[in-house]
Amino acid sequence: RSQVHRMFSDLAEQSGLPVNRRHFHQLKHSLAVALVEANVNLANIRVALGHKSIASTAVYAMPSDQSTGKAVVSALASW
Repeated sequence: RSQVHRMFSDLAEQSGLPVNRRHFHQLKHSLAVALVEANVNLANIRVALGHKSIASTAVYAMPSDQSTGKAVVSALASW
């Protein structure tokens, strides 16, 4: 496991989170979404997450409903 994964596990344990609520995967997903919403290139996100395949990164980097709604409203406003 990566050093970041170990740090996450240690901090989650120290925080008192129940074991069934400690999900490193969710942290990676949240990071990917935040980077996508900040317009970071998907290839750079792939490297940051340590993925070999851009397809793996695309799964994590699905935009949130909120950002999709903002994008639609923005596009319609300039239409």
